[in-house]
Formats: sequence, structure tokens, C-alpha cells
Amino acid sequence: MFVLSGTSTYAKLEGLVAPGATEDGSDGTVRAASASLDSVRIVGDFRLTTPNVTLERQPNGRIAFKLVEGLNHSEIVPRDDPAHPAMDIILRCLAVKDGADYARVEDQFNKENADFYERQKAQRPRGIHRYQQFIVRVLDDMEVEVDDYQLSFHVVDDAATVSTWKDGEPGAELKRYQQYTTRLRDTVIVHVQPHTVRPSYRTFFIDLDEKDALEAELRQLPQKPFIAMNIDAISPTPNVSFDTDDLHYVRLDQPIKEAGNGRTAEFFWPNTSTLVDIYLRPRMGREIFDFPES
Repeated sequence: MFVLSGTSTYAKLEGLVAPGATEDGSDGTVRAASASLDSVRIVGDFRLTTPNVTLERQPNGRIAFKLVEGLNHSEIVPRDDPAHPAMDIILRCLAVKDGADYARVEDQFNKENADFYERQKAQRPRGIHRYQQFIVRVLDDMEVEVDDYQLSFHVVDDAATVSTWKDGEPGAELKRYQQYTTRLRDTVIVHVQPHTVRPSYRTFFIDLDEKDALEAELRQLPQKPFIAMNIDAISPTPNVSFDTDDLHYVRLDQPIKEAGNGRTAEFFWPNTSTLVDIYLRPRMGREIFDFPES
């Protein structure tokens, strides 16, 4: 299988009619992070005091993905034009005879995509950025989906071990880096969309170029702060809550262990849709065990 995606979007007028038609990181119809089909699954198990985060890859391996420079979704089909930019790419795909050929073409595509983004960095005022898409789902220990939750991203350092919110206000550990957290939410997390039918699913669209620029500044600070994730949630079951106040902030700049082997992978990776399942530990209220007197 081979996947091609454009890099240009539609005109601004069309963007007013169809939301997303001018979205950076897409070809006007499909985000490159969605088109690549190169998904992994991250499981965050918060049922224990110390979270256990693991990663699972697809058993079929990576899928060759190629950006077609300068074209939008409607222009990417050659339409009997031998000089069309996609024609050479298609011929290269058709020439693949075995697994070794496929791996070679995939490596070439990855290098060409990286070269494209490197050239975009020189564009002014702003070239096309690299993006990643996270599709997050939250569940309880019985795998019942949790609809009412807030997944928060903060810039913190090692002093922020557990949730530091008091009476609705952030504690000193969060206020110390508030300007960076604001930048994280304004420029790195560019779009959040809950599923309209199953709100336990939410999509986070992440600008990785902005993330890298922010982390480069954080590395210059003496406390070496980092981007971390925290969650608050309300149980769908009456008289049951979650122990989210005791959860540690989860660092997102650390390698994640792959389930079943000793390999590791990064949390952030361009042009991918990452599936994230988060399991929470419930806390039973006393009322749940009360029985009416006969």
C-alpha cells in the first residue's frame, strides 16, 4: 500500500464555506496526519499510583507515505497528464516487486518528506509545518467510557509531582511557567474536537514545529522544565469518583516502551494519528454501599 497526500490547501473563499479547507498541515480535505495511516496506540494505565504508559504498533508495519508538493486534494490525481508531479511517484510505486523494494521506496519517501519540511522552514512569513493527530479515549477500570473529562497540558519541572490546583487556581509550580503553558495551548495545540456521538473520544491536532521551538527555549532554563499531561474526570457512575488529584504529571518528552519487547518510541512523531487510551482508577463513595432499611 502507498498513500499520497497534497501539501497545499484551497482558496480562502472556499475555506469560509468548508471549515478546514485552508488548514495548515492538510491538503484542503484530509490532514497529512490522518492520511498516512501509520498509527500507533499508546495505553496510559492510571489505575496504579504510578502511571504505566506503553505503546503498541500495527502488526503490518509502516506504510509508505509521500507528500505531493504544491497540490491540494482535488489536484493530486494526474488526469492523463504525463508531466503531473504525482505521475513519477506512482510509477515508482508500481515498480516495487518485493519487500526490499518497498522498504527502499518508503525510506526515499521519508527522506523526501523531511527535505520538504526542511525547505519550508526557510519560507517567510510561515511555511508548512509538521503536525500530529492524537485520538484520545478515557475509560474506567471496567472499560466503561468516560465522557466528562479534561486533558490538560502544562509546562512544569520536577517539583510538580501531583496535581497542584487549589480552589480552582493553579499552584506555584504551575504559575512559574504560566507564560510557556499559555504558549503551549495557543500555538502547539491548534485544535481540539470531541466526537459528536461518543464524547469519550477527542482529537488533538498538534503543531510539532511550534512544539520543538517551545522545547528549545525550555532547555535553556535552569530548572529544565518540560511538557507534561494531566487529567481530571467525572465518573459516569453515581457515587464514584476518580483519584485524579493524586496522579503525577506525565512527561511527554520521554521514550515510551513498546509492549512485548524492549524497544522504545517517541510520543511525538510527524504525520501520524496516534490512538491514546487512558484508564482511570475509581474511588467508591460511602453512599454506594448504603442499603435502605427494610
